[in-house]
Amino acid sequence: MKKPFIKNPIKFKKIELHKFLKEFDKLYKKRPIKNNIGGMQYPHMFAVYCILKKIKPSFVIESGIYKGQSTWLIEKTLPKVKILSIDIDMSNLIYKSNKAKYSTVDFSKQDFKKLPKNTLAFFDDHQNALERVLQCRKFGIKNLIYEDNYVDGTGDCYSLKKILSNSGNIRKITLKDIKRMIKKLLRETLKKYFNQNYVPKININELIWLLKLDNVSPNLNDKKVLLKNIISYQEFPPIFKTKLNRWGKKWNDDYFPTEKPILKEDKKDLFKKAFDEAMSYTWISFVKIRNLKN
Repeated sequence: MKKPFIKNPIKFKKIELHKFLKEFDKLYKKRPIKNNIGGMQYPHMFAVYCILKKIKPSFVIESGIYKGQSTWLIEKTLPKVKILSIDIDMSNLIYKSNKAKYSTVDFSKQDFKKLPKNTLAFFDDHQNALERVLQCRKFGIKNLIYEDNYVDGTGDCYSLKKILSNSGNIRKITLKDIKRMIKKLLRETLKKYFNQNYVPKININELIWLLKLDNVSPNLNDKKVLLKNIISYQEFPPIFKTKLNRWGKKWNDDYFPTEKPILKEDKKDLFKKAFDEAMSYTWISFVKIRNLKN
């Protein structure tokens, strides 16, 4: 009987990671967006670079593109790859690729037909990870990168890591959230009132996020469903592991279990930007979806 869960489907040799790191470090210095706070930074950009190098997909679907840095990375890593860049809000876009097609229709509602077998879906959209896995299986997409892989008690979405730890995703509604929602609705309503041709920039996904309607109670069933639909799950290691993580807490395996870092801290002067942005790491992962016939 086959094992239902294989941890590391992509084998990275140490010497290979070091080679990739030297290549990527030169590439990262040429990035079009120098300040990408709120989007991917060095650790996750490197992870995507390595996975793309190993998988070599002919078609990449990215859901959640923010300023466009990830699109730039994909096209520079695989110059011949076809790209579909999806974001329900393109107002933050800075870098736009001539090689990519753009869509504001959510990934779940796309009309995917006759996709290449080696298609890869890259999610940086802060959505329910289990729903994205099930959607990928429905569309016949086997390779998936999940960027927002937060641990219990952190982040703003129901991640793979939370599902595997049966922790659920509970976020409390605060007065700040309510004020933010009212302010947003009022601003958009007034714009529409004074300009009937104005299209309000608020959507159901944003309302769900603001009102915490995407909360999920701790449960074992979601883990069972996830494992039933994937054959592998692999967290890409951080380049450096600092004493504190992005939440200012001790980065230890008791509360923040993490793969062994690629480099020790004594190498930080060789890869200064990698060390400076090390705290942006959030357990980016590669997932292989189970074949529909399995």
